[in-house]
Amino acid sequence: MDPVTLYSTWPNQEAAEACAALLIEAGAAACVTLLPGARSIYRWKGEVQRDAEVIMLVKTAAADTARALILAHHPYDLPAIAAWPIAANLSHAPYLAWIVAESGG
Repeated sequence: MDPVTLYSTWPNQEAAEACAALLIEAGAAACVTLLPGARSIYRWKGEVQRDAEVIMLVKTAAADTARALILAHHPYDLPAIAAWPIAANLSHAPYLAWIVAESGG
């Protein structure tokens, strides 16, 4: 299982923290970083929207399970979930091993 970082945005800190706790408790993530204070500007149903959001970064080797949990607990009609591969040759090997041990093994 290769570690990835999943990116998602959430409407508020409480919802993001609740999902982050579920991900950690389920062993679907080694670490979840929440970055409050994001401002998203996007088009939705033909209109430009501006919203405060919390960015969630999920470090995991169980991306399918983590994605399913995010989808099951996300309040948006169309949650943002994107996976960023982690370049093993450029990363700190012990850190990657920890991600795998905590979320994939």
